[in-house]
Amino acid sequence: MRKTLFALLLALLCPQLMPAQKTYTARVIDAETGEPLPCVSIYVSEGRGTLTNDEGDFTLKMEPEEVMHIRCVGYYSQTLRAADLVSPIRLKPLTIDLREVTVRPTDDNKLLSKVGLQKGEET
Repeated sequence: MRKTLFALLLALLCPQLMPAQKTYTARVIDAETGEPLPCVSIYVSEGRGTLTNDEGDFTLKMEPEEVMHIRCVGYYSQTLRAADLVSPIRLKPLTIDLREVTVRPTDDNKLLSKVGLQKGEET
């Protein structure tokens, strides 16, 4: 009887001693097109994180004050607290302007003569 009462008391107190984790679910989309983003990395802490599925959805257990880092190649990263999570999460595309490149045809004979060969020769 005493062991049963102790086990019951312990079972009632344990949830209050444990951190209050909540399950968070959201969708990650492209901010410009509204398309869902698959394989987005959601990282909370060492060894804790997940990836979005093909529809851009993810589910993760976290405490409300925990911070999640959301990263996807070709998009700006976001960092937000679990308590501030709203769905959908909109990631802005990362655009980088590159310098202009001009491609011109070359003369095979001129190119081969620069390396010391003539057409038809092998190294």
